[in-house]
Amino acid sequence: SGAGGAYGAAEGGYVTRASMNMHNWFGLVTNYETQLSDNLSFNVGADLRTYYGEHFRIVENFHGLTSWQENIRLRDQNNNHDTYGTYGTYKYVVATESMGANPWDATFTNFDEDQKIAYSNDERISYGVLEKSKAVFPTKQEVESNPRSRSARLRFISKTSHPEF
Repeated sequence: SGAGGAYGAAEGGYVTRASMNMHNWFGLVTNYETQLSDNLSFNVGADLRTYYGEHFRIVENFHGLTSWQENIRLRDQNNNHDTYGTYGTYKYVVATESMGANPWDATFTNFDEDQKIAYSNDERISYGVLEKSKAVFPTKQEVESNPRSRSARLRFISKTSHPEF
């Protein structure tokens, strides 16, 4: 028993680590459509979503050790993996909690930043889309008077003039 560490720290030893990838999606997709007249319909919809992802490592099992120490050089994943700051900018971690790799427990657990080893990359992505459309349909009389195929009818519809919203 005692302290173990990566890169020559403490008394040595080994741990089992777990790579965590937590993905949380939340959103709303909605649509409204109404028929405005016999040959005009209105459709509007929205798609609003947000994503929050956490990617990190934790100690899963100490295998008899009481802690795990890491002193690693930080790199910027968004900048060609260049190092942060000047030479000597490190992430220093002493993990003392063993967190089992049970997926059900991990889903509802908040992991302390000071217990995350190696890397810890979080990101949020949010977006929204609002769409509207209108469709002009030929009247019953126009369809009956036009013996063309369905594709010809669609071309006919697209050439029909109609007021803009």
